[in-house]
Amino acid sequence: MDEQSSIDAYLAAFRGYQEVLDDYEDPAFQKQLRAQGAVLEVCFQRLLQAAESQQPAVWHAIGTAYNTGRGTKHDRTEAICWFRRAAEAGFAPAMLNLGLCLHLPAPAVNQAEAIHWFRKAAERGYAGGMVWLGFAYREGSGVPCDYNEAVQWFIKAVEAGDSHSMIHVGRMYAHYLSSPVQAVPWFLRAAQAVQAESFLELARLYENRQLEVYNPAEAHKWFRVAAEYSEGRSTSALFALARQHLDGLGAPCDVEAARFWLRRVLLVVPEKSSSRREATKMLKNLEGQLL
Repeated sequence: MDEQSSIDAYLAAFRGYQEVLDDYEDPAFQKQLRAQGAVLEVCFQRLLQAAESQQPAVWHAIGTAYNTGRGTKHDRTEAICWFRRAAEAGFAPAMLNLGLCLHLPAPAVNQAEAIHWFRKAAERGYAGGMVWLGFAYREGSGVPCDYNEAVQWFIKAVEAGDSHSMIHVGRMYAHYLSSPVQAVPWFLRAAQAVQAESFLELARLYENRQLEVYNPAEAHKWFRVAAEYSEGRSTSALFALARQHLDGLGAPCDVEAARFWLRRVLLVVPEKSSSRREATKMLKNLEGQLL
C-alpha cells in the first residue's frame, strides 16, 4: 500500500468511526464502535509504516490520529511532534493544527508560536490560518486585541474560499464593532451561500427595535427560513414566530398561527425541558383567552 493509499484508508476509517458515533441510538452501537475502532487501529499502523516516506501528508495524518485518539491512544505531545514535522516541511494543514495544539485548550502551551504557525498557514493561502488569526485578534490571544484587524483576516478567509467566514465578518460588525448596517450585507451573502447560522443572525438584527436596521417583516421572514431549514428544530425561531403572531409585529396577529408554532416546539424539545414548560404555559394561556 502506497503513502496516499495509507492516508485515504485512515481517513475513510476515521469517517466510518464518526458515523457510528453519530448513530449512537442504534442498538448495535457498542459492537459497531469496537469493530470500526479495530479498523482504525490497523489503518494507523499502516500510517506508521509509511512514516519514513518523507511525505508530510502522512506525518500530518499520524499527528491527527494522536490528536484525536482515533486508532491509537490520545497523546498531545506526540501529536505536536508529528504536526511540527509536517509543518516544517511546508504542509499548510499541519501548520494550522500545530498552531491549534499550541493554542488550545487553555492554558495555551505557547501562544506566540501558535500565532507564528497560523501566520505561516495564512501566508500559504490556507483559509484556516486566516480564520484563527481573526479569532486571535478578536480575543487578544497571543496578539493585541484589534477588532479591525480581526475583520480583515476573516475577509481574507472569505476571499480564500471559506464561505463560513462571512458569518465571522458579520458577527464582528454586529456584536463587536456595533455596526449592524455593515453586518447585514455579510449575513445576506452568507445566507445566499446557505450558511444556516446567518438566518437567525439576520432575524435578530431585524427584530431589534434599537437598531437602525429594524424591520419586523424581514425578521419574520428570516425566523421562518431558520425554522424551515432546521426542519422545525430551531426552538428560538419557533418561539419568535409564535410571539410575532401574538403581537402582530412583522406578521398578522393570528392566534392559531401562534399555536401552530408553539405546538412545533412541543414536537422537538425534551419532555422535561424549560422550552417545553414555556411552550406549554403559552398554549394554556392562549386556550384561556379563547374561552
